[in-house]
Amino acid sequence: MKKISDPQYIANAICLPCKGAEDGILFPNAEGGVFDRKRKPVKHGFLHREYRQNPQIRNHKWIQSTGQDIKLHEVIIPGKIGQTKDKLAGTYIFAGYLFTHFGHFLLESLANLWFIKEHPDLPIVWLGAHNQSDLNGTARQFLALYEIENPVHILTEQTEVETLIVPEPGYRTHTHFTKKQVKALQVDKAPAATKGKKVWLSRSALKGAQVLNEPILEKFLSRQGWTIFHPEQHPIKAQIDMLKDAERIAGIDGSAFHLLMTLADYKGEVTLFLRRQMLEFDFVLIGETLGLPQKYFTPIGMVWSSQTKHWQQSCFYLHLTEVLNKLNETRSSHKPSAPRKRLANIVQALTRHFNLHTIIELWAHQDTIALATEGRRTLTASETLDFDTNSLPEKTGYLDITADQLFTTEILKSTPGLICFRHNADEQTLIRAFTGSMRVANEKTIWLIEYDEQPTALGTEENALDTEKTLKQRASANHKLLHFIDNFFPTYSIRLLKGSQVALVWLEPRDGFTSKLTKFTEFEKLGGFSQYSPISLSQAATDFKQVQEDRLADTNS
Repeated sequence: MKKISDPQYIANAICLPCKGAEDGILFPNAEGGVFDRKRKPVKHGFLHREYRQNPQIRNHKWIQSTGQDIKLHEVIIPGKIGQTKDKLAGTYIFAGYLFTHFGHFLLESLANLWFIKEHPDLPIVWLGAHNQSDLNGTARQFLALYEIENPVHILTEQTEVETLIVPEPGYRTHTHFTKKQVKALQVDKAPAATKGKKVWLSRSALKGAQVLNEPILEKFLSRQGWTIFHPEQHPIKAQIDMLKDAERIAGIDGSAFHLLMTLADYKGEVTLFLRRQMLEFDFVLIGETLGLPQKYFTPIGMVWSSQTKHWQQSCFYLHLTEVLNKLNETRSSHKPSAPRKRLANIVQALTRHFNLHTIIELWAHQDTIALATEGRRTLTASETLDFDTNSLPEKTGYLDITADQLFTTEILKSTPGLICFRHNADEQTLIRAFTGSMRVANEKTIWLIEYDEQPTALGTEENALDTEKTLKQRASANHKLLHFIDNFFPTYSIRLLKGSQVALVWLEPRDGFTSKLTKFTEFEKLGGFSQYSPISLSQAATDFKQVQEDRLADTNS
């Protein structure tokens, strides 16, 4: 730990509030700062961040010979000093820059806490980072937690302070976490870990910077005895109480993990899964300074909001089994089963007859058509996969994502020959999936859509991801999808297969098309497909082959 230097005593200090970050994002080169009576910038009166360049982590430990090159990030630079109208008489402690963000408040707005606690009789001065004039709820909770009763002044106008004490920050991004600051931040000594207490620090209720399929992961973790804890929904003291005796703490990296700074001698294990490819080094600095048994993993993922700033980006993990394995947990004890025999036979016949090489299956649960595709390349994408994915056939891939995520990213590298829609409870999800799948399909693609089958129970009540009520709603939703295609897509044709409750859809313009609907709101009124007579699979295959031949003839002519 770095030894902290003596504070500076500045007579007639001029304090300039931060300007240029009023929108809530603190970009570099916002203006403000602390100056002496000669209007010279005061060391530690500005906000700097120091970023280690290319630190290497091996076996979850920092190789300290790396990351020694430091990039200085001057977040707040000297502003232009004007005429001073406001003055404060007496002696004050410079507390730094006041952030509204939980993590930045804890790390940076409280960076001088070590000195403030040593001088409980002196008032403190904050410069509002975002031009705020008062403390928010987070700040008030932290001050109460640390029993800080010093009078607080938040400066929003240029102000002269008779005597301003400017300490060296006890914490600085990536580089400094001093012994005095460690002691000042700790409010409790961690007790012995409660055996079996596992806490997942969830980000799934936040509005941004999420792992979008974290809710799916949390369902599996709940089965394994994990407490799913949303920190932002609880007072700070309650958050600390949840963490302090946990045998294991895990989650997707975020500021909630910084609360471990408040505990002395935490005895559990900490596992962070990263949202980005880059490990934020502050987690390493805090973990190694406190001696936390901390591990870091970067699951295979994909960014879903690449046009936003990196700290705002959301992503999804492709394979949740990867995350569960790192936690020594399993997603399910079930092996995948084959679908009902009639559906399996249809899939096998189509793949053989048309030599289909790439197959996509949506919304599999405990059974999958991958067991009927005879070793062909199959991708099963679902937010409800409830089986042991290690038991899938060799050429089968799986993705724990929604259809929206599948069809709005660049995951698929080849055009699917068959897209299988299993039952889903929500017609809007089905409709979005069908329209989205058009982006990856071509004129040779066949959609296979289950409909109106009475669902059976998918496992026991304890391990089923869907409720019985949801299962009973599935049939009507898939039926509505077929009505949607029938009435809004005149370039696609439908074939109902005899005795199977399966429909095939492909690109085939319908001559003389007339929709039964005059507006979308009539969608709910539709009945059955009276205009369609179910046909045999062989007849459907003949029809599709004829469409392909006609298309080829038109092209050649």
